[in-house]
Amino acid sequence: MLHPYSKITLKTFTMNTQWKLNAWLLPALILLFSACKKETRSKNESTRVTGAPACVACLQGPAGTPVVLENRKTGKKTPVVEYNGEYYLQGDIVLSKEQIAFLKGETEENARTGVSSFARMWPNRTVFYAIHPNLPLADRFDVEDAISHWQQQTNLQFVVRTSQPDYVEFVPSTVCAATYGKIGGRQEIKLAPGCDVTSVIHEIGHAIGFFHEQSRKDRWMSIAIHPQNMQSGAAPNFWTWEEIGVPGFQIGTFDFASVMLYESFAFSANGQPTITRLDGSTFGRNNWLSVGDIDTYNHMYNRPYFVMAKTNEQVINNGTEIGSTWQCDLWAYTDASMTQLANLPWTLELLVSVTWEDDDAPGGNASPQKWLLSPGTNHIALGEGYSIRNRRTGAQRKLDFDIYNNGLWSY
Repeated sequence: MLHPYSKITLKTFTMNTQWKLNAWLLPALILLFSACKKETRSKNESTRVTGAPACVACLQGPAGTPVVLENRKTGKKTPVVEYNGEYYLQGDIVLSKEQIAFLKGETEENARTGVSSFARMWPNRTVFYAIHPNLPLADRFDVEDAISHWQQQTNLQFVVRTSQPDYVEFVPSTVCAATYGKIGGRQEIKLAPGCDVTSVIHEIGHAIGFFHEQSRKDRWMSIAIHPQNMQSGAAPNFWTWEEIGVPGFQIGTFDFASVMLYESFAFSANGQPTITRLDGSTFGRNNWLSVGDIDTYNHMYNRPYFVMAKTNEQVINNGTEIGSTWQCDLWAYTDASMTQLANLPWTLELLVSVTWEDDDAPGGNASPQKWLLSPGTNHIALGEGYSIRNRRTGAQRKLDFDIYNNGLWSY
C-alpha cells in the first residue's frame, strides 16, 4: 500500500512534445490515416496550456432550461439547468438519476448507516475509461496529457476499458462537463471545442468526486462573491455545497491554487469579477493540480484505516440489571494491518453512527454524527457505550458507536 501522506507529492509536469502511441490511441490512428507514420505535435499544441488562458467553453455552461429541484423532506431548493434531458449542477456537473432523487428527497435513507451516498469513489483507485471515436485528435492529446498528469501526481490509475461495466467515456459535446463521482455503468466526460488540458484535469476531478473549491462552506474567510456581476441565472454556480444540500467535506484552508477553483471572471455578465479575494484583488485560472488538490485526493482515496476499540469494560450484575458499560475510542492507522498510527496534517471530519435503543422509551435512534480528528492526532474518545437489561421486565437499553465506509463515501 502506498503511504498516503509521504509519497504523494506535487511533481513537475511537462507536456509531451512527441506523439505517444498508447494502446487506446493506435486503433483510432489506423482508422484516421491510410498510412501509419509518426506524427509530431506542433510546439503550440504541446505547450498551449502554459499560462492556462481563460477557457470560454468551460465558463458558458449549457444553454438549457432553469429547473428547481425541491427536496420534499427538507424543503431545500436546488437550481439546476436541464439540457438535452440531463440536469447540470453548477454549470459542469451532470447529475445522475440517483443524485437527482437525492436532491428531491426521494431516496430512502440507508437503514444501517442512517445516510445516503450522493457520490461514490472508484474502487482500488482505478478508473476504467474509453475515448469516443469521434473525439477530435487534438482533444485526444488533451485527454492523454490530463490522464498522465493525474497519474503522475497521485496513485490514481486509468485503465483502458475492455469489458468492465463501470467506466468513463470522453465524448465530444457542446459543453465541458462531467458526472459527479462513480455512478455505475457508462458515464461521460463531455468535451466541447476549447476544452483544453486544464479543463480535462478539472472534469476528471468531478468524475472522481471533487467539488468546486469556491463551494467550500468556509469560503467567506477567504473570498468575496459578487452576484451583481454574474450572468442571469449563474448565482447557484457559486453556492456552497451546504447551500446546495449535498453531503460534502473540506480539509485545510481555502486553496487559491486549486484546479477546481473558478477564476475571478467566471460567468461574468459585465466584465467585472464575480469572485475576488477579500482585499478585492482578482486571480486567474490554475493550470494543474495543486498541493491542496492532492491533499484532497489523499483524504478521499488514501484515507487512514480506522478501528473502533472498546476499553475499560465494566460488568453490571446486580439485583436489578445485568449488562456492561465500556469506553469507546476511535483510532486511525496508516496501514491495513493496524500497526502504524496515523499523523494527519489536517483536521479530518468523520461520520460516526451513534445507535441508541431503550425498550422503556418510545422509538430509538441511529444517526450519523460528525467528529473531528485534529491535526497531529490519531485518536478520538467517543464516549461511553452500554448494553443493559432489566432483570424483572426484560427491557433493554443500548448505546453504541460504529463507523461505516471508513467514515466517508461508499464504494
